[in-house]
Amino acid sequence: MKNPFSILLSLLFLVAFNGLFFWLVDTANAPASVWISYACIHLAYLTILALPYIGPSGGTDGWFLNATLYTIVVPYFIFQLVVGVAFIIWKPESYTIPLLVQVLMWVGFLAYFLAHAASNKAITDSQRERQQALQPARDMVRDMKMLLAMVHDPEMKRTLNKHYDALYYSGTRQTATSANIDEDLSDAIASLRAHVRSGDESSEQTKKLVTIIGNLIAERKEAVKFGN
Repeated sequence: MKNPFSILLSLLFLVAFNGLFFWLVDTANAPASVWISYACIHLAYLTILALPYIGPSGGTDGWFLNATLYTIVVPYFIFQLVVGVAFIIWKPESYTIPLLVQVLMWVGFLAYFLAHAASNKAITDSQRERQQALQPARDMVRDMKMLLAMVHDPEMKRTLNKHYDALYYSGTRQTATSANIDEDLSDAIASLRAHVRSGDESSEQTKKLVTIIGNLIAERKEAVKFGN
């Protein structure tokens, strides 16, 4: 939520514009064209205020995509302000031309804005899917690092260090085949951690798990390499 100072700053234009409008315009005798322009100016400015809540959010990418939408909204608002003030000064008795011009401006802006918003959403979804695809490998690298910190047996630690390096450099991309391997590998790492935590570093089952982890990492490396 915005802080009070930010809210007051964002409302500054509305206060200033309305103060000037009701001071300079004879509202009692103002034709419909003036009120149409008045409403359109407010609509354009409220679009700017609403953008942080309707645009993409989260991280640097969200900020950048939001900024691209501001390059559409702010010029539209400035153009609408100029056109709206011109109609308020002109005060045509017929509201047809002011209404038609400003509605067409709004429709054109809305179509352009929605097209960019849809494009930004597609980019955001693609980035989210990519992050989700990378997360399993990152989790396994983290789990392997935690496992290494728990192991005391020098030979096992040396072997696991090699496996860790192989996993770290096997790539974080996940393919259809590597997804199944990742599940088995994650389970094997978890099982080995349970054995190590219980102080069982020299049993045959523990050694078998170390071998299984090495084999699975090698399989994963091949799957990722050939995109299977």
